[in-house]
Amino acid sequence: MLLPTASSSLQGIKNNTAQIQPTDVTASTKGRVLATTASILDPLGLLSPFVIVYKIFLQKMWQDQLQWEELLPAHLQKRMNSAASDYL
Repeated sequence: MLLPTASSSLQGIKNNTAQIQPTDVTASTKGRVLATTASILDPLGLLSPFVIVYKIFLQKMWQDQLQWEELLPAHLQKRMNSAASDYL
């Protein structure tokens, strides 16, 4: 899987009890996409058709001037999910 698989996250402490709520495991940020793309080791270039899709996607995020830890807008998240499902 290309995206982090955290099933829940600590949302905060309210009335001295921690509330844990499930998070959207498909939610991505520009930083996560870059980290995932950069972590692919392909010395022979056999995965280039796969990697180029994510590099083009990164360019789109730069053009949209997204911040590093800002969640992707719905249209980009949908595009990211469809690109990942095409190759998995």
